[in-house]
Amino acid sequence: MNGLKILLCALLMLSQTTHAKMNYGFKSLSVNYLNWTERTESVSDWNTLHLGQKADFIYIEIEGGAGFDWGDIYGFIDMENPGKPVTSAPHHNRMATKGSLAYNLGETNLNLYAHIYTLNEKGFSDQNRVFGVSYDLNSDWGWWIKPFIGFHIQADVGSNGYMAGWVSSYSFKLKGLDFSISNWHEIEFSRDQANQGFTTTLDTNGDGLNDDYFPTNGRSHGQNGAISLWYHMNNKITWGLQYRYADRKLGTPYYQDALIYSLKSNF
Repeated sequence: MNGLKILLCALLMLSQTTHAKMNYGFKSLSVNYLNWTERTESVSDWNTLHLGQKADFIYIEIEGGAGFDWGDIYGFIDMENPGKPVTSAPHHNRMATKGSLAYNLGETNLNLYAHIYTLNEKGFSDQNRVFGVSYDLNSDWGWWIKPFIGFHIQADVGSNGYMAGWVSSYSFKLKGLDFSISNWHEIEFSRDQANQGFTTTLDTNGDGLNDDYFPTNGRSHGQNGAISLWYHMNNKITWGLQYRYADRKLGTPYYQDALIYSLKSNF
């Protein structure tokens, strides 16, 4: 059983605990268009990094989370380039999933923390697992943040340094309209120097085996995240504009950025 299945089973068991009190919950279905900058597309050229040039794409996301008296859970499933064949790189079909769990330590704001992120596509798969602690900081004026730090374990690589970061949000009104700003950020550090923090496996022979390895991110650290502005039209519809960024991540040893246009249905 892989790490994602273990975490999903833990989330299911904890969320169904008979004595658990649910404080909040949300779930949504969104359609998103990610538009890479021209510079990002040029630095991710296939002939340079052997990975395939980054290209704009549409993705459908199912997202949800809930807070209980014992802690909170969160997860999403992204279906990128839905309906596209799996072999037409860089426009091929991909799937990304993430699950996270924060378990309260007594009456403190400190939590045991874990998250697992998995990406699957033709000839390539990767899974990042983080196990550590997080902390809840809340205000009474619409702002909250959850910083975390933990050990970073990467599939097929093993221990790969550490990851720290945060998730935060600020809700406000402007001329009677409801808005929010959110930010998620991840910092990898002390990554394994043997593979520069990320090893790409490619099936270049078409035999179903990952047989070529390329160090792609460079250096022992990298950053990854997004800053988002959301307009909450009503309880059912949310519009979003996100600035997506990464540095020495996503298989490219350079800074990368994109704009994401989102339409979200809340239910």
